[in-house]
Amino acid sequence: FGERFGILSKTVGLWAPRKLMYPTGIGFDGLGNIYVAQANGPMGWAPIRLESYTAKGDFRWSVDNLGAIETAVFDPATEDVFGSHAHMSMDFSKTDPGTEWNFKGYTLNAYKYPQDSRFDLGRNFSNPYGIRHLDGHKFLFISNAGTTSLAWYRFDPETDGITAVPTGAMRVFNAKDAVNEFPYPNVPSTWTGDKRFKFLWTDEDGNGNIAAGELQEDSPGRGYDDGVLCVDSEGDIWTANQAGIYRYLAGGTARLTGGPKMGPQGVPIYKVNERIDYKLPDNDFSLVKRIEADPTGDALYISGDTASHPDNTNESYAQAGRVLKKYTGIATGKLSLAYTLIFPQIMETSELRGPGNLSIAGDYLFAAHRKGLELVHVFRKATGEYVGELTPGPFNKNCFDDQALGLRAFQRNNGEYLVFYQRSYGPSMMYRWSPMTETQPKIPQ
Repeated sequence: FGERFGILSKTVGLWAPRKLMYPTGIGFDGLGNIYVAQANGPMGWAPIRLESYTAKGDFRWSVDNLGAIETAVFDPATEDVFGSHAHMSMDFSKTDPGTEWNFKGYTLNAYKYPQDSRFDLGRNFSNPYGIRHLDGHKFLFISNAGTTSLAWYRFDPETDGITAVPTGAMRVFNAKDAVNEFPYPNVPSTWTGDKRFKFLWTDEDGNGNIAAGELQEDSPGRGYDDGVLCVDSEGDIWTANQAGIYRYLAGGTARLTGGPKMGPQGVPIYKVNERIDYKLPDNDFSLVKRIEADPTGDALYISGDTASHPDNTNESYAQAGRVLKKYTGIATGKLSLAYTLIFPQIMETSELRGPGNLSIAGDYLFAAHRKGLELVHVFRKATGEYVGELTPGPFNKNCFDDQALGLRAFQRNNGEYLVFYQRSYGPSMMYRWSPMTETQPKIPQ
């Protein structure tokens, strides 16, 4: 029953009736109707789709649960939405919560690209960061749950349908645990023992798999194993820690003088030895926890803990810290402080809660409170002025974001904002917000 090769048949990854996707169970009712349960890929966990067919094989209906323990990202060019594995088409003319999306297809191809980082259950690459359009090519960036690693993917409809082709990664590699963790081929023979190695992989030959000579070892202490990562609109990757800020240019330093971002295979080229390092001008952070880069606005947004505003919550992960600072001066390399913002903390169920995640889009900065509250604070990006908060109302209560990049915000071409909020043990929540001119509410204490 079903199409041969299932979801990978015909247009690879694109769903159609009888293109089954990793079936995990089958059943029948008294009328002979067929019911097929399908899983979230070859990992065999989190069943996400149930389809029903008549006894003759005609499609009847399907139901989906596509977003457990991950957030989602928006492609403004197509207005489609992507999870770490799923591709959704959207109809924004619909306004009832949860009715806008429809499952379009699946972006994993385990057989053609077995080294895809999304198969690494130990790292759990379940948190999409964003879609970036670079030199006419579309890329999907995905981080792991703790944001200690990042992977990126290109799309080639002619050869791979709607599946995503592995294109690069920033990873932390421990040779001692490599047998038990996700095995990487072609690692240098010197990477042995219990030492942690940071590496950057660029798929220079364009085949979607790691070849000898494609791994670059990075310097220790460069931030991305500290859970602080972002990818700006130009495709540059930023990491940070207390020692500094590190920018990996798409195309390397040649791009600064007009060079391309892409190599000959349509793959963005990142070079460890051409990284640009920045120093924070005030050395105020005792722990850097989040970074957002806005090259169009020549600004960096850094958050974390300071001596005067430490983290006094009882939460050990997915925290953005109490303090956010906006710095300008990316273009010159000399950062200067534009403003400082002290995030609110709120008492909820006898526990003090702080912001867990940040995201910038359009004219606004969004900060999500985590664990139970499910509210998102909104600030003006230019000034830090408080605008208000987004709350779920009667929907989607009693879950929390537990990933370091669990909040992603985007602006549609019509000015509407979409804010995706990752929820542990539940589907991703999407806020839709159109700003209005009104009296600014008081910031909650």
